[in-house]
Amino acid sequence: MHAFAGPESYQTFICRAYGCTPQQEKGAHLTFMSGLSQAEQGNAESSSSLGDKETQLARVKDFMTGALDEFLKKGLTEPERQKLSRLRERTQEAATSAQLLTIIEEGLSVTIRFN
Repeated sequence: MHAFAGPESYQTFICRAYGCTPQQEKGAHLTFMSGLSQAEQGNAESSSSLGDKETQLARVKDFMTGALDEFLKKGLTEPERQKLSRLRERTQEAATSAQLLTIIEEGLSVTIRFN
């Protein structure tokens, strides 16, 4: 895993896909993933400001799917394309932030050359 596993990994992955900063759109800011993690832990304040756990999970999955789609448009090798396609499928099936973070870490490894 990367030294910055967690919400920071999510932010890095989204920014890498779009070549953007966290302040730009695309759902890149780490608050989306940290909000989901807090909602899963029962933090009511997080749930009220960002939506319930299911809403936040769906939002993060949508942002991740968009980022994976963006990577799939790039000049990839066939092994990279296959790995990212599998990660896209796993993103759709994920039910927790921990599962999504595992996918992100794998995605960061596959896309390191786009850093």
